[in-house]
Amino acid sequence: LDDGGKIIVRGAAGDAWMRIDAHPAQLMEIFGAQVAQGQQMAQMMGGMALGQAGFGFEDVDTIVTAAFSFPKQIEALVVSIPTEYEPGEAMDVTVDLDPKAGTWFGNLVTNLQPLASGVPQLGNTGSAMVRMGANVDMGKILPQLLPMMGLFAGIGQTDKEAKAAAARVMKTYYEGLSGAMSMAFDMDSGAQIVMGASDPAKLKTAMADPAYIQMTKASSEASGMVEAIVDTESMTHRDVSVMRTEVIYDDPDMAPFAEDGKMETYAAVAGNFIVMSMMGGAKAGIQAMIDDALDGRIERSQLAGGALMVINVDIRSLIEFMAAQGGMPADTD
Repeated sequence: LDDGGKIIVRGAAGDAWMRIDAHPAQLMEIFGAQVAQGQQMAQMMGGMALGQAGFGFEDVDTIVTAAFSFPKQIEALVVSIPTEYEPGEAMDVTVDLDPKAGTWFGNLVTNLQPLASGVPQLGNTGSAMVRMGANVDMGKILPQLLPMMGLFAGIGQTDKEAKAAAARVMKTYYEGLSGAMSMAFDMDSGAQIVMGASDPAKLKTAMADPAYIQMTKASSEASGMVEAIVDTESMTHRDVSVMRTEVIYDDPDMAPFAEDGKMETYAAVAGNFIVMSMMGGAKAGIQAMIDDALDGRIERSQLAGGALMVINVDIRSLIEFMAAQGGMPADTD
């Protein structure tokens, strides 16, 4: 569509096989009536789903309204798929978002900046099914994120005081994070996460708060199909307190990552990091991560090309895993 909202035809740009060039904010205005109908339907359908997760009517309205207003904050969306590529080699599909100036999204993008200290690295993750690195200065974007964090901090809790306490403790928690992190996941060794701490004392204060413990339990049980046990006293390693969360599923078949219907997560603040280990070998994993943090073996580096976030997914392994969970054979050749 041109700036007047009329269809235009023009020659292809560059060597793209397909190029999608859209203006979401403009489209939201053109199809305003249909968008309004979709929002009403989303509020009804989403209300049932989010209600089961512990969200009240006002929370559902806030979430749905925010979701439908987001496209209005995007000036342009461009997707480009190249004409030629070599089998077995990477294909560069580009997706560009151009935010509207002065909007929440526009201000967020403006404030996204990497940390000079770099990303804390996990060791031996080359064969992981999913690897992620993020390097964002949390202090620059936290003021914009706090209202959203406060909303989701109260998942599974209907008491207003409990929700307010959860929002308060999460503010303290995120004030203690630097914003740089690494994550790796595979079915053999489970998941490991390491995050940089700008203020370890704030993280320890938040995680020891009864409101944090209650929030962790409530969010785990929000689906209504699990029981969660949060233990903050039974385990220490090298004088570091470790929080253990055990989620017990009513139906083990609904938890492909669980062992015998149970899934454990361990978390601790060690040195200038917060480390987490979950699923297979979680207990041994958290002990090793604490050792690495205390003994100075967690190295930092910038993401390639100065990126804010990089996600690597082994598609073959992911398809095989998903097929196995569904009881279907997977032909990934």
